[in-house]
Amino acid sequence: MRHIVLNDPWIDEHWLAVNKPAGIATHSPDTHTPGLYEQWCASLGEKLGIHHRLDAGTSGVIVFSRTPEGAAALARAFENRLAHKRYLAITSRPVDDRRGLLEDRLLRRGGKTHVDRTGKEARSRIRMLDQRGGWTVYEVEPITGRTHQIRVQLASRGAPVLGDDLYGGGSGPGRMMLHARELMVDHPVEGPLRLEAPPDWSWWDGARLDADRLFEAVVQGLPVTRAADDALRLGVPVST
Repeated sequence: MRHIVLNDPWIDEHWLAVNKPAGIATHSPDTHTPGLYEQWCASLGEKLGIHHRLDAGTSGVIVFSRTPEGAAALARAFENRLAHKRYLAITSRPVDDRRGLLEDRLLRRGGKTHVDRTGKEARSRIRMLDQRGGWTVYEVEPITGRTHQIRVQLASRGAPVLGDDLYGGGSGPGRMMLHARELMVDHPVEGPLRLEAPPDWSWWDGARLDADRLFEAVVQGLPVTRAADDALRLGVPVST
């Protein structure tokens, strides 16, 4: 399996893979606010295909198709649950579930997702990575793909994602601490790919040194970057 780390956007004939920053929608919510998709279509001068989405507040791996072959491979992977995702989630308290498997039924209603016995099945694997300073860090692997699945499953157990103000995680951090760290999927030519997006915790106030150290440890030694220009964090080529 080829391993690609998205320190920079990765592009070939069939696919474009980028590390989406928090705070930008995958697709434009209106005609006045371009999303990541619109920015890349404009940058490349072509129409890309969208096959999965990340919430605006979630950062991490996202892949667009460039050719019919690339589109077919991604459509097959996501429709048949052959694409495997792993997320990092930081919560302000631990989840009271020792089985390592979250199982619920989720129902979408009124702009939010709710745990409801009449809803659709939702399952996620969960593993604690670290716990210190009042925060708990989890690796979460969604088995199903319901809207806001990870956010709601954690919140319903009293451990909302830090910064998720929609589901009770507050807005203090300045962003939602949910990151799509890894996507494993079959490329139409390359075969199995492991696409990894290093987390960027540069949102944090530099004066909070203890938090910097925590999150640096959380990502297992990956650097905590300090982007000087927010435009560069979008992963979109900047005109000069």
